[in-house]
Amino acid sequence: LSVILLIAAEVTPKTLAIRYAERVALATAGPVDRLATALGPILWAVTIISRALTGGRAARAPFLTEEELLTLLHVSEEAGVIEEQEHQMIHGIIEIGDKTVREIMIPRTDIIAVERTATLKDIVKVFKEYRHTRMPVFEEDLDHIVGLLHAKDLLLFYTLTNTQKFDIDKILRPIKFTPEQKKVDELLLEMRTEKVHMMIVVDEYGGTAGLVSMEDLLEEIVGEIRDEYDSAEEDQLVILNDREARVDAGFPLEELNSQLGLAIEESGDYDSVGGYVHAMLGKIAVAGDSFKGGRATWTVEKVKGRRIEIVRLKSDVPWPEDILEQHGLTRSGSSDGRTEAHDTSVLEEPTGHIS
Repeated sequence: LSVILLIAAEVTPKTLAIRYAERVALATAGPVDRLATALGPILWAVTIISRALTGGRAARAPFLTEEELLTLLHVSEEAGVIEEQEHQMIHGIIEIGDKTVREIMIPRTDIIAVERTATLKDIVKVFKEYRHTRMPVFEEDLDHIVGLLHAKDLLLFYTLTNTQKFDIDKILRPIKFTPEQKKVDELLLEMRTEKVHMMIVVDEYGGTAGLVSMEDLLEEIVGEIRDEYDSAEEDQLVILNDREARVDAGFPLEELNSQLGLAIEESGDYDSVGGYVHAMLGKIAVAGDSFKGGRATWTVEKVKGRRIEIVRLKSDVPWPEDILEQHGLTRSGSSDGRTEAHDTSVLEEPTGHIS
């Protein structure tokens, strides 16, 4: 009954009203005004009683719920009122409060840092190789990060190296820490207020779980930000044809599940594709390992040490049409013009999405 009421009495009327706003407004303005006038005394009495019972502190419902706002965004894009990029940015702003730092951080295994005892020559070499502006400095291991090194500070010492002995402690900046379960919108406000561009993410035991930068937070709103050094990076998700895809192990599992309609069961124990694969295999992965998960077969394609890098997916049914269009594919062909024969009964099978 609740589902029927939600669809028939809330979602559908609101969607139609948004789509045909002017027509609905003209048709309903008169009846709604007369109804409001007729119910005015009852509303006044209920308001007085409510304030008396709550001490005047009754919570106000939001003018628009999150679901209503998302529906409005979708309809506005379809009507051409806003562009796709604007839709994505507004959607990112709405969703940012639901994400935790753990979901967007750079994992510990990807942190580029320098040791406190490193020489000036070694530190400069690391900065030149990775082209980062800031790097954490640690003692012994990454669980003991003692500060932050900025390229500008290093450059000053590098130019004065002939007259001044290098001392990393003199240019070491303090670094802040944040728990991995902190909400992304709260961290963004904190970093803006304190004017910091990088923080170390710690787990429940106080160890280093990862690293988060201001760029990581902004990318949740505006999408991927790439500079001249990022241009050569490969896409994390590559659709090979209408049933196969290659995905980076660091790709968010929830996003992949939603985009490809994989119908896999998610868990709070892992956030990425690599974490899911490790959990399903139950062992250290090696290239060639495979298993059946949801509507696809997952195969480990590339590993580095004990870490999964690339996973290949082969779906039981074609990928959703919108995903194929985004990657320049159709269900009967690929981007290089080759065509493939498909059983029409298979093509008509619903791919489905999980919520």
